[in-house]
Amino acid sequence: MEEVLGVFWLIGCSTVLPIIIIWLVTRKQINETNKRTEIIMSALEKNPDVNVAEWLDKLAPDNKGKLMKEKLMTKLTWGIICLILGIGTIIYRACFSLVSPMPTFLGGGALLAVGIALLVSFFFGKKFLAKEIEAESKKIIQQ
Repeated sequence: MEEVLGVFWLIGCSTVLPIIIIWLVTRKQINETNKRTEIIMSALEKNPDVNVAEWLDKLAPDNKGKLMKEKLMTKLTWGIICLILGIGTIIYRACFSLVSPMPTFLGGGALLAVGIALLVSFFFGKKFLAKEIEAESKKIIQQ
């Protein structure tokens, strides 16, 4: 029974969860696009002389995104979270399970690898993007 639950847990985490996350993100993007389309269509119905390009610029999502420093800090945060979860999963399964620890070791190992990759990415990004981050900070201060 425990082996079956372990397999269901592994299948749920590795297939169902990513599918649900992708579906939610895609649905959100489609809803935002539909709302923008409705706004533009209603504006065109009321006033056909409206400059559509100007309206699209105003309604476009903010593509500027985060600052480089914020992106690096996000990588650091998620790297630490994945690292801790990976280590915790491996230790828990090693200490408290005598029956088929392989699926949990694989999941813990994957979390551990992702955490390490994100931390490496953070430190290399911090090193190589130092000048750009400093220029971005100065630009924000000047504004």
